[in-house]
Amino acid sequence: MTGANAWSHGVVAKISRLVSARLLAQVIGITWFLVLARIFSAGELGVLAAGLVAFAAVSVIADLGTTWSIARLVTAEPDQAWPIYVQALRLRVVAVLSVGTVLSAVAAPLVDRRVLLAVGLGVLIALASG
Repeated sequence: MTGANAWSHGVVAKISRLVSARLLAQVIGITWFLVLARIFSAGELGVLAAGLVAFAAVSVIADLGTTWSIARLVTAEPDQAWPIYVQALRLRVVAVLSVGTVLSAVAAPLVDRRVLLAVGLGVLIALASG
């Protein structure tokens, strides 16, 4: 099979599984927040939310298109997958640390220590998940 034909074989099933997995992830996430909202106090939930917002913001901003670029470049040059990944990982580490440092510096005078620690943890999780 050629490249285009190999990909299109079973494309409806592949996209259906992808959509199903995404929906399941959303249901799990919403359920997790509903359970935590009943367990945590408003302050504790706020601290958690600060960390999650920091994680999401740093992940999106620091991505710098690396996720899309890796997929595109590795598809075009499969034998170069590892060098492309390592280069993208280096860029992502620098970007996460830079954006995370700026975010933490801006947040430091505005929030209490628990929230700042949650922001820092969110940045570290963004770094680890890169």
